[in-house]
Amino acid sequence: MTVSTQGILYARTPHGEEIPILDITHEAFTNYCNEAVLEKKSAAAASKIGMISHMPGFLKTMIRKSSNTQNSYLSGMRTLALKLGPRLMKGMKVGFTERRLVHEFSSVALRIRVRNISILQAEALRPELERHPNKQLVMVNIAGGAAGDSINSLRLLAAANKELLSKRRIEIIVLDTDTFGPEFASSSIEVLKINDPLFFGLNLSVRHIRYDWNSTQALSELLESTKDAIHGFSSEGGLFEYGTDQAIQANLEAIARTSNSDARIVGSIMLDPDHINPMMVEMQKVTGTSTRFLGMDGLRSIVSKSGWEIESSKSDGSVYATFTLKHP
Repeated sequence: MTVSTQGILYARTPHGEEIPILDITHEAFTNYCNEAVLEKKSAAAASKIGMISHMPGFLKTMIRKSSNTQNSYLSGMRTLALKLGPRLMKGMKVGFTERRLVHEFSSVALRIRVRNISILQAEALRPELERHPNKQLVMVNIAGGAAGDSINSLRLLAAANKELLSKRRIEIIVLDTDTFGPEFASSSIEVLKINDPLFFGLNLSVRHIRYDWNSTQALSELLESTKDAIHGFSSEGGLFEYGTDQAIQANLEAIARTSNSDARIVGSIMLDPDHINPMMVEMQKVTGTSTRFLGMDGLRSIVSKSGWEIESSKSDGSVYATFTLKHP
């Protein structure tokens, strides 16, 4: 583990590479997470939409091959590199595509997305933590990868009042088909507990459960086995951006059946085609990713059928909206 002169903590990936741990409060991140910059870059990208449609076929093939999609999904660790931003990515072993993309509006939007999700999760958990000072906290992260949003939610809670966390067992449970991201999340937590005052002394661990969101049995079993705990649910760049209506509905219904009535779900969606930057639509065609442009109306339609409702939401105006769901 390495600590840079700027106070940036590093953890090892399963491949042995040391990379920065995402910290949404560090200036190396905040300096590249800016709504005004996103608006400017987004407008510039939209004005160049014709360049994509007239791009030679061989170049589109090169972009697709270098985009690192896995079964039409963006790699969780690749998106982590983009979330870290230009300054923190410098020492990482990433390709030419990532080094270009990290400056683009879509990567600025990724950084705003993870920041907003982390804030929403902390806000959703705080009242329950205050009411139950000794209860176990179980943070269920669906398609969570390296669980950067869960870790940063804890950072925000600890910064505001560490007593909310210090007297309880805390478990981040990553439900994902990937193993690389959750292993890095576990490595990150061990580094933080030793080197970050906000995490000193916390009874905190990471557990990975292989999970296909089209079959919710593992989720139901997990919630049944932790039914006395406080539950926090999140899916950043996961279920609500890639899952079918049926998969989203099934997961929401499973959570409603087996979690307490005060549970909240925070997540992210991509805006609908009428509101998203058109460059995102064109680039999806080139890269072959299967993200959905669901939009708030699409989300509202799905969640209402599952007995949930949207408690709050926030759009970045270009790519993503983040939201909190509650069960009335």
